[in-house]
Amino acid sequence: MVVKKKRENTSLKSETKITFRSHQIINMVKGRKKAAGVEPITGLITFGGLVRQVFQQAKADNPYADFYLLMCEERIQAVREFIQRETVEIDAKLMSNKFLQFNEVHVDDPFILDASFATPYAYQVAYLMLAADDLICKLLQATHVAMIPKSESGDKIRGVSKRLRGLFASFNSWKLVVVTRDDMKLGNKRAERAIETFGSMKLPEAVLSGELRGDYAPDIKVNETEVVTVSATEEAVVV
Repeated sequence: MVVKKKRENTSLKSETKITFRSHQIINMVKGRKKAAGVEPITGLITFGGLVRQVFQQAKADNPYADFYLLMCEERIQAVREFIQRETVEIDAKLMSNKFLQFNEVHVDDPFILDASFATPYAYQVAYLMLAADDLICKLLQATHVAMIPKSESGDKIRGVSKRLRGLFASFNSWKLVVVTRDDMKLGNKRAERAIETFGSMKLPEAVLSGELRGDYAPDIKVNETEVVTVSATEEAVVV
């Protein structure tokens, strides 16, 4: 008699509570659905589902998915550096006089997100939004206590919001095409379909070979066929 070994469930599950205070960031968590006369806005929750699709395709050895994840990491780093620079600047103004001390900004009804994301990319963006939320609160506080004019804080808030929206758009052009690096080497029908679908996008040789992958890219498991069937609506986020 052959006894099948029970497969152990080794997937890591973790829930994180994230508190946001500014309405600008709270609105970007939720995003906006398309409606009559209203264009949709990709928010954190929708982004989490989109990046999950790409993440699962990268696990299936799809070089295009790996390239999208790499581009996402570059955008994350660029936004992170921008927020850090702006935070250092506003902190310096708020602490410019040692005889002045400002308490941390509090709100009566903060927005608490119970997040259980499927990918590290969604978590990274959530942490960026947390840093952006802190920056926005400091900018509003600095205006309230007459450290900077309202026009300046408004410009800076719009700047960070614009960069976050650009980051959310990282996967808007993603197309679900099943292809592997072996397919690309063979130049078979699946490779031809992928090249046609992604048009002028040319993959760097290091990405095609698998030498260059993202810092948070998943391990490649080409035998797991279920990785190509994930829907963006399956992202585990509870608001």
